[in-house]
Amino acid sequence: MENLRELILDETTIREIPISIGCLTKLENLSARSCKKLAQLPESMGSLVSLSRLDLSYSGIEGLPESIGSLKELETLDVSNCKSLTHAPSSICSLTSLTELNLAWTAIAELPESIVNLQNLSILNISGTHITELPRDIGMLAKLQVLRARRCKNLEGLSKLDLDESGIPGSPESISKLSSLQLLNFEYCEKLQEIPELPSGLRDLRITCQSPSLPHLP
Repeated sequence: MENLRELILDETTIREIPISIGCLTKLENLSARSCKKLAQLPESMGSLVSLSRLDLSYSGIEGLPESIGSLKELETLDVSNCKSLTHAPSSICSLTSLTELNLAWTAIAELPESIVNLQNLSILNISGTHITELPRDIGMLAKLQVLRARRCKNLEGLSKLDLDESGIPGSPESISKLSSLQLLNFEYCEKLQEIPELPSGLRDLRITCQSPSLPHLP
């Protein structure tokens, strides 16, 4: 078993993952998708030094172990539709290889400010969460290309969205629903390609004209 590289537990009735999973140091892909009775992961998960993909979507997970920050090879973390998941540990911000983080349709209400440490992150999905505001330095995620925030009703009170110096090619289409948004900053976003419909109450739109791919304003 110590040479196991893929472990798929999808749609099983498993209630817990044994502590001994930490011995699978060559494991690259772990999927427990739709494991409704799985509520927790052991701290020994942090020993999975080769893990590059962790899929817990649609499971009964209520929390992630702090040791998850030790997974330095992890590229994809999917906890979408984990309805009982209320927070993400700050240790996820130590996942320096992470390129995709999917928190959609969870009960998470806050993103840690240190998420800006995820300098390889290209896709962030917070659709349908309880998040009320974005980290003030989210624009420092230089490789961020996709930010999904569909049906984030609690973001309607957001007054400032600062994405300056980010690698994002455009803003979420749902941005028009941010009725309280007054300032939107796209300065020095060299990969900016398009801007969708903007909220009617927007007072301050900042764009530095360094993007050759931006044809026109909405």
